[in-house]
Amino acid sequence: MKNKKYLKNILIVIFVIVLVNVGGFIFFSGFSFQKTQPGKPAQDWAKYKNSQYGFEVKYPPFWQPVESKDGVIINPLDAGGNVYFGVSADGRTLQDIKTVVAGSNIVTTDVEVGGDPGFEYTDYSAHRAVFVSHKNQTFIIRIYASLGGNTQANQILASLKFTK
Repeated sequence: MKNKKYLKNILIVIFVIVLVNVGGFIFFSGFSFQKTQPGKPAQDWAKYKNSQYGFEVKYPPFWQPVESKDGVIINPLDAGGNVYFGVSADGRTLQDIKTVVAGSNIVTTDVEVGGDPGFEYTDYSAHRAVFVSHKNQTFIIRIYASLGGNTQANQILASLKFTK
């Protein structure tokens, strides 16, 4: 009888530990229950349009765009700086930026954003930078996702479109 009670208590403790770990994963990883395809934003996302630089991007509910003189930063209202997505104009050419980055021994990957050529690099932390050239204008897309927010950042990036 005593062994059954002991086994029951052990199983309860294991169940609680598993439950706490799953809850922690969901909370700290930015896990979302929205059903979206990888790289595709959800249907209920809002759209930010920048007419000055001619781009638009979709972003999740509870995120907020903050405009600056040369672009926008979009981040969750409650992230405390742990996740952000920014798009801004850069006065340099894509080749000039590649030359500077290549001189610092950072590994880059060629990418395409909104149908335009670019390249991406990730530093030693959670920072990513994507440089893309559209109609003789270079844009830098900064992504910081320290709490597992890369899925949403990739979905935002996939929604970026140039409008002029």
